[in-house]
Amino acid sequence: VDHSFEMGFHTFRFFRDGKWMYVTIDDRLPLTARKQFVFAHCQDPKEMWVPLLEKAYAKICNCYQHMEGGSIAEGLMDLTGEAPETFKWDKDK
Repeated sequence: VDHSFEMGFHTFRFFRDGKWMYVTIDDRLPLTARKQFVFAHCQDPKEMWVPLLEKAYAKICNCYQHMEGGSIAEGLMDLTGEAPETFKWDKDK
């Protein structure tokens, strides 16, 4: 049984530079003075996956600031390991 979640550690897998990378983070997240997440958050305040995923991604990018910019396609590639496809929908057909 993997008890790392209970111990406050989480491992994520990203596809970077042509290979899969594993990133382990702790569950300490940056908060404002009002105890709200500084960056991304889930709509349900009981869920933690979005800020944890963001922290892991910031770690492989070296910091949160290096995640600014880029494209959705690059992020999807890092998450899935596959190049995204673009579809154009024609509303009239």
